[in-house]
Amino acid sequence: MRTTKQPSAARKQPLAGSSIQKPQPTTLGRKPISAGRIKVQQQQEQPLQARFRKMGSEGGSGDGPGKGEKDRLVSLHFQGISLLHTDVKLLQNVGGGLNERLVAFYFAYLQSRRYKAQSDVYFMQPALVKSIRQMDQRVLKRQMRESGLHEKKFILLPLCSQTGAFHVDHEHWSLLFIARPEGKIFYYDSLDNSHKNLVGSLLHALRIPLALSEFRLVVGRCLQQAHDEEHQSGIHLMCMADHVADYVLRCGYASSSLLIARDDVQGMRTVVLQLIQCLGGILPPSPQQSGRCRKMTSRS
Repeated sequence: MRTTKQPSAARKQPLAGSSIQKPQPTTLGRKPISAGRIKVQQQQEQPLQARFRKMGSEGGSGDGPGKGEKDRLVSLHFQGISLLHTDVKLLQNVGGGLNERLVAFYFAYLQSRRYKAQSDVYFMQPALVKSIRQMDQRVLKRQMRESGLHEKKFILLPLCSQTGAFHVDHEHWSLLFIARPEGKIFYYDSLDNSHKNLVGSLLHALRIPLALSEFRLVVGRCLQQAHDEEHQSGIHLMCMADHVADYVLRCGYASSSLLIARDDVQGMRTVVLQLIQCLGGILPPSPQQSGRCRKMTSRS
C-alpha cells in the first residue's frame, strides 16, 4: 500500500492572510527623495538629442508665430519634427518671419542629409541652445561629453531672443559658430550685433562643459538686413549656417567674413519650399493661389 509523501517543513506554504515582507533599503542619515526631484533627475540623465527632439519639433518661438495656431495640419514629418501648414505659410509670405520649427527642420536637414558624411560639423537644435543657460553645469558637462560635443571641430548654434529679452525689442535670430581648431568663437548677426548680451550669457554657460576657456570671441562681418526686412533674420540665419559649414569643410578653417549675396537671401524661401516638397512634404496653397481662387469663385 502506497503512502502519500507529506511536504517537508522546508517547503511549507505561507499561511492564508500572511504576507512576506521584503527587506527595505535603509535611509538612515539620508533625506527621502521626492518624486518631483526623481523625475527631474531622470530627465537630465537622458541623452541630449532624445531630450530636446520633441521640444524642438513643438516649439514655436522665433520671428514668426508659433504656439496657439488654429491650423494644425502637418505638411511634413522629418527627423522627429512636424512642420505645420502655418509654418510653411511663413515661408510663402515674403514678409513673414521664421519660427523655431522651421529653423529646427533646416538644421536637422543640414545635419542628416546635406552634411551627413561630415562628422566634424554639428548643427545644434534651437531648443537645446535655448535651454543651455538653465541646465545644471555638472549635468550639462556630462551630457556634452557623452555626446562627444567637447571634441567636435565645428559647432553651429542658432540663437533666438524673445521680444524684450536681452534689450532686444523684437524677436530675432543670429548664429554662433565654435571653431575648435582655431580656438575662436565667431558671432554673426544680420542686425548690428543685437544678441551680444545673449552671446555672453550663453558662452558663460558653455565655457566649462565645452572647454572654451581659452577661446576668443570674434564678431564676424555678414550681410545686414535692409530697413524693410524687419522679420528676415531667420532667412539670414539659414543662409549663414549653410555658408559657414560649406566654407570650413572646403577650406579647413573659418572666416570672420561671410560673403553672402542679397540674391541668395531673397531666394532662400524658394529653396526651402522646394526642399520640403523633395522630402515628400505637402505645401498649402500660397497666398497668391488663394487670392486667385477667391477671384474665380466670386466671378462664378
